[in-house]
Amino acid sequence: MTAGIDRNRGAADPARSTDEARRRKLRVGIIVGGLAFVLVVVALVATVLIFGNG
Repeated sequence: MTAGIDRNRGAADPARSTDEARRRKLRVGIIVGGLAFVLVVVALVATVLIFGNG
């Protein structure tokens, strides 16, 4: 319910709306980038463990 109210308030103020969207996009980018980095590190460690023993 509060999300709808916030969305309506943001639509009334375009500058604030774009600022919030930019901040949200940045946060999502950081999260996705962090997850991708973790996946790459896990893949590298798994590769070293698998081929290091063989």
